[in-house]
Amino acid sequence: MSNLGAGDFDGNNLGSTATTDISGGVLGGQLGCDYEFGHNWVVGVEGKFSGSTISGTNVDQFNPAWSLHNNIDWFGGVTGRVGYAVIDTVLLYGKGGFAFADNNVTITNAGFLIGTGSLSTRTGWTAGGGVEWAFAPHWSVYLEGNYYDFGSQDDYFPGNAFGGQAPFGAHTQQTIETLTVGVNYHFHFGAAAPIVARY
Repeated sequence: MSNLGAGDFDGNNLGSTATTDISGGVLGGQLGCDYEFGHNWVVGVEGKFSGSTISGTNVDQFNPAWSLHNNIDWFGGVTGRVGYAVIDTVLLYGKGGFAFADNNVTITNAGFLIGTGSLSTRTGWTAGGGVEWAFAPHWSVYLEGNYYDFGSQDDYFPGNAFGGQAPFGAHTQQTIETLTVGVNYHFHFGAAAPIVARY
């Protein structure tokens, strides 16, 4: 979800803001390292990168010729995680850390492009958690939910002289919520690979 406030997104330059709901699919990968201690506890770090089709359009409710288009081509993060194996093969975990995203915002007026935001790559934080099941000695599947917050910032739009629109600014805030299912392959270092699946 991308937040630009509540109501008119300022097609009439009233200083107001709007909320734009965006949705889409995500496909990506991750690479990380875990360390198990005390038999049941796991700590680790991972990097994740995903391409996406997340997008949405918001029509100004007070000036319907204006439309705001928002799309996220990719996003990811670097996080730490802490987990507890409730049984040998099932890990419950939480995670958090640094996040980044490619966020593109454009505004049109009666079909004319009047501005593309100058800020595309955004940074922020992420937090989430999930459950992972080791179904084979080197393989696991997981279900994970994450919240990404890229904060608020002022964006600059160059306007369109042909369309009679002078340069202008906008204050934007970006958040994303995801629910993902994935498969991991585990390398085992420093010890023989387990004969049975476990964490």
